[in-house]
Amino acid sequence: MNSFWTATTPNRSGILAVAAAAMACASLGAAPAHAGNSTWTAWQAPAGMQEAKINAIDAAASDVAVATDGYGVLTGASGGATTFKSRADADVSATTSVNDVAHSGTSLLAARGGKGGLWKLSQAGSDWLFQSPEASKGELGAANIDSIWVDGTRTVVGIVGKGVRVGVNGVFKDYSAGLKSNTVFSVHGAPGASVLFAGTDGGLARSTDGGATWSFSPQGVVDGNGTKVQILKVYVEPTNPSRVWAASSSDGIYRSGDGGLTFHRANGYGDTEIGDYHVRSFMVHPALPRAMFAGTEKGVWVSPNLGLAWYQLTKTGLPNDVVRALGMSAADPLHVYAGTNAGLATLTLEPVALIDTPKVTGPTGPGGTAQVGDVLTVNPKAHFKGTSPILTVASWKRCKKDKPEECETQKTGNTTTVTAADTGHTLHAWVKGTNMTPEPLEADSARIKVPVPGAPVFFSKPTIPTYATVGQALFSLPGGVSGQGVSFAYQWQVCTKIGLLAQISCFNISGATSSTYTPTTNAKGAMIRLKVTASNNLGDDVAYSNYSKPVV
Repeated sequence: MNSFWTATTPNRSGILAVAAAAMACASLGAAPAHAGNSTWTAWQAPAGMQEAKINAIDAAASDVAVATDGYGVLTGASGGATTFKSRADADVSATTSVNDVAHSGTSLLAARGGKGGLWKLSQAGSDWLFQSPEASKGELGAANIDSIWVDGTRTVVGIVGKGVRVGVNGVFKDYSAGLKSNTVFSVHGAPGASVLFAGTDGGLARSTDGGATWSFSPQGVVDGNGTKVQILKVYVEPTNPSRVWAASSSDGIYRSGDGGLTFHRANGYGDTEIGDYHVRSFMVHPALPRAMFAGTEKGVWVSPNLGLAWYQLTKTGLPNDVVRALGMSAADPLHVYAGTNAGLATLTLEPVALIDTPKVTGPTGPGGTAQVGDVLTVNPKAHFKGTSPILTVASWKRCKKDKPEECETQKTGNTTTVTAADTGHTLHAWVKGTNMTPEPLEADSARIKVPVPGAPVFFSKPTIPTYATVGQALFSLPGGVSGQGVSFAYQWQVCTKIGLLAQISCFNISGATSSTYTPTTNAKGAMIRLKVTASNNLGDDVAYSNYSKPVV
């Protein structure tokens, strides 16, 4: 039906192996904990329409249009609308069934149910106009149109029992030649191109000449018994027309990567399989082309990776489990609209947020340092929140001690084992969380030192007095250090807060290199900090004291 619908899942041959490998390599994990405020909000519709069966949704930058079964067309403001108004007149009334609705420029097109034909309404207007130009000989007036696809001045409609009609500037022609089935449930195409697809009760049809001729059932669109399947939805990605999706009534979802020449099943794998639920609608995320949504008899499912894995969205607040229509606007990628058998609901997608700094467990050395053989572990799922599912990936980076900005990724996964090559450097975990919102989030754990055996290691930091006064000496304690034959070097620093974020910037105080320091008037108003370097013949370690209060 609508211009933003599509779905995903992997097939039973090579795709399953690819799915398993891709998920293993990425170390993906769904994180239902910390799911955020994942609750659907039921719409506010005119009296008596709250539990209307929803047939189609078209979400645009201007508004969200909804086609209902027996209550006409309703629209609501974009941006997560929950209040909708009826757009009824005498022709497309509040008791009319509408199969599909689509935006066409500044107008709306509606496919009236039964044999009601195609109707047009300006967004500012109140009268629906019948679309039956002379060239169509009034045929659309008796047509049970089930699907509308708008591409600029071209409008393609799929008609139950009559095939496909293509209209240019309002003039429609019969483009059903070659269709083996004239019961067409869905039409879609490549924007600005001549490639069209029609989902029918006898399979999927493809045209390369704008609908003048059709070839039927591209390779792969069959069920487990080799029988052509009934295709209820078809969708061509507008920014990548080589990727085509088709949803069947009995065999899940199919994906093509070659413009519809061949298809593979894309239903997920193992614990992340979408199941045998009847897929009634599907939609590609307009801001995340690899992400998609599917409306089924068991709620809404999402895939973040072209159908290699599927996860069920929350059903909390959803008016009914049977989801017949989905909508999302490219201008508003944080709201999902779901049309059910008992009304419409909106879900606000909460972006991934960090709960706290990722924590690493496993170091066994003094002062939280790591030793060769230690197994370090990070649990990235515990540190993110947002709308579930949240998928996470972790990797480990080794940074040079003398050049801490120079880091190299050593391994991907939630664990790593410290090796001799890590000695003298630092290790830390890098984690990334993504969900069905456009912006992923990355974070680093604290750096873990891997000292040379026997080299000094600070296990407690140096301390200086909290209060500092001009002319009064500050004494220090160097902190706890492991190792034999350790000597200390001192460097006092003056520190100030800068910028809107109050970041602290520190500078060495010339000549202040003993264990004590007496602030001068030049330090007034600044904070004081001490840098201590512990050294022996095997290496060294650096630690910083607390900050003093501003010098008075």
